[in-house]
Amino acid sequence: MHTALVASWAGSMALYELAVFDPSNPVLDPM
Repeated sequence: MHTALVASWAGSMALYELAVFDPSNPVLDPM
């Protein structure tokens, strides 16, 4: 359970960083 939570958190942070460093993607970064 703990491993799954850590994995999902790492995945969400990776998507967030991709959205921040790739603002041309309207799906990950609607701003």
